[in-house]
Amino acid sequence: MTTSSILVWDIHTRLFHWALVLAVTLSLTTGLIAEPDWMPIHFYSGYVVIGLLIFRLLTGIFGQDYGHFKHFHLSIKSVAAYWRSKQNFTGHNPPGSWMVVFMLVILSAQALSGLMTTDDIFYEGPWVYWVDDSWVSIASSIHAGNFRMILLLIAMHILAIAFYHFWRKKI
Repeated sequence: MTTSSILVWDIHTRLFHWALVLAVTLSLTTGLIAEPDWMPIHFYSGYVVIGLLIFRLLTGIFGQDYGHFKHFHLSIKSVAAYWRSKQNFTGHNPPGSWMVVFMLVILSAQALSGLMTTDDIFYEGPWVYWVDDSWVSIASSIHAGNFRMILLLIAMHILAIAFYHFWRKKI
């Protein structure tokens, strides 16, 4: 008896994922170091994250693989049914679909808030002069604290992969 493997994710989805891992890691690292010499790298990695998020949005709408948003199982019923039945899914299961949505929203909030953020000393995002000071203040607060949510979602993602690999034997 032979087992055949199915490549669920197209090459563009795989490249997007690992490029996003690298760009977010670079953004988090340079942002947490917070030294002036590292800020240009922080800016550029943030621009890469924005470009990747736009790419993912477009492939989620127009793509042909299981990363297309029509393949996401986002109803509460599907999540409940998944946990009760341990049903198998090709692509993202319902909790995984929700994780993708949360990650895209949180990363978008981080990237967009960075465009409107200032440290009031050396650096300003490119949209600081185009928005009202109240928006700059809100964006700066979001940008300064949202990295914790990103780290939490990354940890949850890695733990889910470990869970499915070691306990459910699915990966």
